[in-house]
Amino acid sequence: MCADLDSVAADNTANIINQQGGKAEALTLDVANEDAVKSAIQDTATAFGSLDVIFNNAGIGGGNDWHKTISVNLSGVYYGLHHGAVYMAENGGGAIINTSSLAGLVGVAGPPGVRPVAEIGPGPGAYVAAKHGVVGLTRQYAIMFGAHGVRVNAIAPVISKQR
Repeated sequence: MCADLDSVAADNTANIINQQGGKAEALTLDVANEDAVKSAIQDTATAFGSLDVIFNNAGIGGGNDWHKTISVNLSGVYYGLHHGAVYMAENGGGAIINTSSLAGLVGVAGPPGVRPVAEIGPGPGAYVAAKHGVVGLTRQYAIMFGAHGVRVNAIAPVISKQR
């Protein structure tokens, strides 16, 4: 199931998979909406007969909106984890992969140059808090659901400059 807030992107991804011989469907999903995430999990299991893997990969940059950054980057992951892990535990197990960030293990430096403190918005703090939260949720859900056949891991991509 290719789930994305951008329905065109979800459709395009599903089409590529289908053209390559796979089986995919598209679903418009706002991960900040808990009921929508819960429905997406059930819709996916119904469409494909099971749900074995969830990749919690939705995310936004810090920007200047604390609540939006936390709702997408942290709450969205929590909803996928919570409802997905419960479903998988009740249906034979599975695997959940969360996207964190290097910022979830350390902080971020922010833009170059010195800016007055009054000009620094919540963006970097919200992003770092959310990604640290993803690491903590990943560890907690791995402990709670491992014995029920649900593996929970996180990846922390790093963007490197190519020479």
